[in-house]
Order: sequence, then C-alpha cells, then structure tokens
Amino acid sequence: MFNTDLYEHQDPELIYIIENELQKDDFSEDFQALKLEFESQIVKKCRCTEDCTTNCLHGGNYLPNSSSNDLILNENRKSLDVLYECNSLCECSFDCRNRLVVFGPRKSLKIVDFGAKGKGLITETAIPKGAFVCEYAGEVLTKAEAIKRNAKNDENGLMNYIICLNEARNDGKSGKTLQTFIDPSRKGNIGRYLNHSCDPNCTIISVRIDSPVPKLGIFAKNDIKAGDELTFHYGGETPSTEMPENAKKCLCKAENCMKFLPNWKF
Repeated sequence: MFNTDLYEHQDPELIYIIENELQKDDFSEDFQALKLEFESQIVKKCRCTEDCTTNCLHGGNYLPNSSSNDLILNENRKSLDVLYECNSLCECSFDCRNRLVVFGPRKSLKIVDFGAKGKGLITETAIPKGAFVCEYAGEVLTKAEAIKRNAKNDENGLMNYIICLNEARNDGKSGKTLQTFIDPSRKGNIGRYLNHSCDPNCTIISVRIDSPVPKLGIFAKNDIKAGDELTFHYGGETPSTEMPENAKKCLCKAENCMKFLPNWKF
C-alpha cells in the first residue's frame, strides 16, 4: 500500500476512503462488467532500471519543479488527457519519477466552512502549476446507478457530488465514449470538498495505475498561493449559456461566473 492519506471527515456520518471503492452489487449485467474491469490488473509494465523519465512505457508524465520539491506535469508528455503511472508489476523502484498519484494527496490541505457555499478546501502552502493536489475518490458506479442517485438528489434538493468522466475510446469502438462515474457523497476522500468555480485553479485528469478504471487526479491548473481555495469546474470547463434543468445558483464569484452550477445529463 503506497497511499499515505491521513485526512478524515468532519461529518461522522460520512465514511472516509483513501481510494475508489465499487458500489454495492445490484446484480445487473452492467455491474458485473464494471466489477470485472475494476478488479482487473493492467499488465503493461516497465522494466526500467533508472527513474522512468525517458524510454519508460508509462513515463515522461512528470518533471521536477525548479523552485520546489514537487513533481509537476510535463507539458510535453505523451498524452495531455490520460496518465499511466507505473504499477505494481513494474520493475522500477517505488520512488521512480512516474509514481505520484499513487502516494495520495498533498499534506497541506484544510477543510474550511465557507458559509452559504458550504465546506470547501484550501491549501496552507503554495502549490506550483501542474502539481498533484489529490484524487477525487468515491464509489465507482454503473451508469444506471449514477442516474438513479442523481435523480434522487434532485428530488430531495441535495448536493450532487457525482462526477462523470468522459473519455474517447481507443479499443476500436468508434462513436462511443468511455464513461466513469464517481460518487463521494457517502464514501469519499478529501477531494469531495473542492467546490466548483467558473474560473477554477485546478483541473481533473484521468490517471490509470493498476486498474483499467481510472482515478480522477486533481492537478493545479496554475500557481496557487497559500490560503487560496481549491476549485475545479463541475462541467469539465465546457462553457454553456443554456441553464441546465434543476439549476442551482453558483456562488463562485468569478468574473466570468455563469450564475448557475453546471449539471449536465449523463
């Protein structure tokens, strides 16, 4: 176990988990397929004897920051949207340069009450652009379960924490999108406290380590000062001038605020 997440929830009714867990079995075919993928192992491994920076099958994702001890995203990495970190089968060392998300969140995060906006997350130390903040971890859901929970949240006027990560498939199934649904509303980690902003300072990137089911890695979109609130765009930073159904008021106060929270249909 690499993850050294020592955070906890202030609400005793929430269950703190340090990485994604599979939803409860609903005995559907979709769940069985999701379970098989969730429990599968990525077998592509590196045989690096150095630090996995150049010719590594997975490497080249991170570079050391010149003014801090952080590893930051390599702007010239192989893929801008998907990261593959070295996994448990790789022959490189545990401290190679291509292992970052696997170690868990930053140590300087703090949950803060923002009044009408609810709880949020700040950093107590500066974070350089491209540095890893934390994972957005929770229950991995089938699409049917995500739609069911989303409808129930709307019906009861509850905050919807479900994130749908959309990725283009690379398995030959053209015209289809690979969707991953993560819900930290009942079980989740520190990442659930990041609020939405129409002008966010963080972004989500798909990260795969051992399982084909991706982790939702939250990275600094720009340099962030100590004391700043950490935010990302709930709609994947896709602009929209159309007010979504059951729209909730946005309280981000950004200059480009759309006045309502994005709530895209799956």
